[in-house]
Order: sequence, then structure tokens, then C-alpha cells
Amino acid sequence: MFTIKRYFKSIIRTLFMIVFFSFFLTFLYYSDWISQNTFSFLQFFGFLFILFWNSYCLGKKSSKKGYMEGIKYGMIIIISFLIPTILYSKYQWKIIFYYSLILFTTIIGSVFGINKKKAS
Repeated sequence: MFTIKRYFKSIIRTLFMIVFFSFFLTFLYYSDWISQNTFSFLQFFGFLFILFWNSYCLGKKSSKKGYMEGIKYGMIIIISFLIPTILYSKYQWKIIFYYSLILFTTIIGSVFGINKKKAS
């Protein structure tokens, strides 16, 4: 039960951060403070940073096997994004690359988190 609660809190925190960051970037874009290329760049890497940070926090709270925590967290995120993609989009190779990058980011973040915990 504790594990499910930990993942639930992490996913809620991730969704809140993504929504807040998206609103902030959209405000900057529509106010003409950033260009479209900057908006796309910040949106992509901001999302990956949010996932990295939340998996890092999840890794700090785990006791062992940080890579498994990252895989679980990444798969939850990927499955939650995959369902609308299957329903509303067509198959493209860049989607598979994007989901692979999400999984890699969450694994690395969780591994860094568990290593930071052991160093402290």
C-alpha cells in the first residue's frame, strides 16, 4: 500500500508541475516574449526535466534497485500517454523515440536519486 501511495503522490506532483509549466510557457508564448522555436524547445526539455526531477525524488525514497523504480514510474507515465496517442494519432517512429526517451530519463533520474540517498 505504501508503494502505491508513493507512486500516486509522484504522479500527481508530476501532473501538477506539467500543467503549471505548460500554462507558464503558453503565457510567455502568447505574450510574444518567446518565439515558437524557443517554446517548442522549452516544452520538450522542460517536460523531460520534470520527469527527471520526480523520478529523482522517487529514487531517493526507495530502498534498493533505483533502476526498477525508474522503469515502473516511466511505464506508468508512458501508458498514461500511450492511450490517447493510440486513440487520436497515427503511428510514427518519433513517438517510439519519445517514449524511449521518457523511459530513459526516468530510469536515470531514479538511479541518481538512489545514489544520492546512499551518499548522504
